[in-house]
Amino acid sequence: MSAAAEPQSNDEPTTTAAVESGSEVSEWEQLISPSDPKVSELEFRIDNVTKYKVGEFVESSSEMIELFNYRLKVYPMGKVENNFAFYLQRVPMNGIDPRGVYENVGYEVSLENHWDSSEPLTKRRYCESFRNSQAHGWDKFLVEELRPKKFVFFTDEGSIVIKARVDLNHSKLVLAAADPDDEDIWIGKVTGFEKGEDVKFKPTWRGNYRIQVAVYPGGHPDHLDGQEALAVYIHVLGKKEVEAAPEFLKLKVAVVNHQMLGDSIEWVGTFRPEEVGDDSWGPNRLLSIEDLRDGDKGWLDEDGELLLRASVEAADEGRDPLSFTKSFAKRRRATNNEEAAQGRAKSAKTDE
Repeated sequence: MSAAAEPQSNDEPTTTAAVESGSEVSEWEQLISPSDPKVSELEFRIDNVTKYKVGEFVESSSEMIELFNYRLKVYPMGKVENNFAFYLQRVPMNGIDPRGVYENVGYEVSLENHWDSSEPLTKRRYCESFRNSQAHGWDKFLVEELRPKKFVFFTDEGSIVIKARVDLNHSKLVLAAADPDDEDIWIGKVTGFEKGEDVKFKPTWRGNYRIQVAVYPGGHPDHLDGQEALAVYIHVLGKKEVEAAPEFLKLKVAVVNHQMLGDSIEWVGTFRPEEVGDDSWGPNRLLSIEDLRDGDKGWLDEDGELLLRASVEAADEGRDPLSFTKSFAKRRRATNNEEAAQGRAKSAKTDE
């Protein structure tokens, strides 16, 4: 339970009108059911609802369908007024490109009626675009204050039960616009490249660095026959004069999968460029050429084009400035006091 800034709401429907329903079976309910593999349901019980204050929220555990990971975010006493409010929020996942956007997501939320289970208060919508971490829902799901003496939505113990349903039958996952510091690189007719042939793109500024990307779509010349792989290098050609310029750079290269965004491959490397001239660094084996050219793997789009993304930024890592050879840092001595913070090294056993 904690106070939070207002999440992004969607009080007006984007495609169809928000509908309140009771026992009547709607067209929506005929189209989607819990057994549908593209439909997911979540049930959330909130105990002791009246303990919450205006502006305090509680979150459910998350559920996932395909790469759509979601949860409920509920303000039992409202965000800024005494109006019951809740939202469906998309939850980020490790290893999944955060730029992935689900289009045309259907969702409904029900507040269970404990006097008559056939009469829940249900509202539903289609959302044209559901981004990562975004929340859609209702600032005023109820126009009245949620109090046990007044409503049929409370159990005898003072709890409420909320059910949510997400429908992805008409949805698709697309890649949102790239970050301003990312360089989008499209390469056509990929299958026509031989080993050793490269493509060099026009130098461009990304952030404080002038870079040029070089790609070997048929494999690098150093690759053995039959072991060719996609190789990509970022050439750092120069930098803007900025104070405290970093010594190390973080380079990122991603190859986008057009069938399943979550299968995209990202390489990240730390690089220390030389003081003068063109210097380069990058992955020598991002993806085998055999897999790259396999039409069923999704690495090439419908036109046979490959999409790469590259970026350069200051690295948040580097050498310890207080190295063992020149450190004047305060040292902690070994102690028998078990409560004192200390470190210990243990040698691994060997067979010798």
